[in-house]
Amino acid sequence: SHLTSLPKDKRFPIEQCFWWTEYASHPLWWEVGSSIDDKKDITTQFCEVLQKALIESIASKRIDVEETVIRQICSLNNVGSILGMLQCNVMEYEFPSPAGQYREQIIEDSCEQFAADEQPISGSGLYPLLSLANHDCNPNASIEFLQESNRGSMVATRNISVGEEILVTYVC
Repeated sequence: SHLTSLPKDKRFPIEQCFWWTEYASHPLWWEVGSSIDDKKDITTQFCEVLQKALIESIASKRIDVEETVIRQICSLNNVGSILGMLQCNVMEYEFPSPAGQYREQIIEDSCEQFAADEQPISGSGLYPLLSLANHDCNPNASIEFLQESNRGSMVATRNISVGEEILVTYVC
């Protein structure tokens, strides 16, 4: 079935939109870490759910897209490739919870004791520009999360010459 009314000769070749194929060095998601079979099964299920959701969404918005395009995008290898890139480039952050910080301030200002059961706030995200930096054991920059938030910034750790590559360490 088709979700498009465009004639075949007027359709955009979908392969031109597959930007992730240009990054062949990234492994498929199930090849990163352990439990390969479980990850591949989960990815297969995710592909089916994603495909169905995209088809329903596109149909409801009356967007001109051929259903086979959605199937191509949601193929196991395409989704595995995209998830592999995300897994390899995700950055994690952690900072004390606001309640924990408040509690620490109260303890500093008084003699009272409080239970320190506040869990830190942690998360992860994909930061496309920050993940472009290459690794070096002697980096000239670092990635910092500003003001105890999920907003990342690249900060020079020494003077960087014009034309010098900006490098970070991948190992903490």
